[in-house]
Formats: sequence, structure tokens, C-alpha cells
Amino acid sequence: MGANLLILDRHKCVLFTIGHTSYSFLVAGLKKSDFQILDEVSRQNLFRNLMRDGFSQEAIEKVLDEIGEIAFTGTCSRSVLGTMNDMSSIIKWTVQDEGGLLNVDIVEMNLKLNRIPLGPLDYKFATD
Repeated sequence: MGANLLILDRHKCVLFTIGHTSYSFLVAGLKKSDFQILDEVSRQNLFRNLMRDGFSQEAIEKVLDEIGEIAFTGTCSRSVLGTMNDMSSIIKWTVQDEGGLLNVDIVEMNLKLNRIPLGPLDYKFATD
């Protein structure tokens, strides 16, 4: 899983992207203590986002098992980096268009992020 720090309206946010599926979600308003348990923060938010996307409990548990232990390192995957750059741009435009981070429905934005056709997925959605 890739993670990218974004500063939006002076709030620390992290964009997470699962490499093989390009499934992405933003976690906004993180505190210093959250970064010490970023593995747990990412898992909890992945679970919540997959539930909101309509995945079954069984499917979510399968995804979490496949991911295994989450380690945050550099990546050489140009596909993941490209997807994260595209998602970061969309998030920044959304925040600007909505008049600031506090006006953005993060849940709705995360749902929309995964319903954008992606080149690395042969122009299918990450939720597929």
C-alpha cells in the first residue's frame, strides 16, 4: 500500500493507494500521534471505505489478509506513483472547488475517487 502526505488547508492528510487494485482513499486531519500508528489508521480507514463501497465483510477480510502487514517504504512502481499523483490532483481540485477541506464530504470524495476509469486497470474502476 502506498501512502502520500498531503497538506490541505494546513491539515495533514494521507492518501493511501493499494498497489495491485489502485483502490485509493484519503484520511484527513491526522495528528502527530496518528503517524505513530499509521498501519492501524490505514487498516481502519480501508475497512470503513470498503464497507461504504458496498463490499461484504468476507471480501473486506480477504483484502486485509492479502495486504498482510503494512510497511511504508519507497516504491519504484510507476503505475502506483502515477495513480497517486492523479488522485492527489483530483483531491486538491475538489478541496479548492468546495471552498476548503472543511466543506468537503471526505466519504463522498473517496467513493468518487474509486469510480474513475484508470489506465493501469485497462480503464476499469478500482472498485471492480
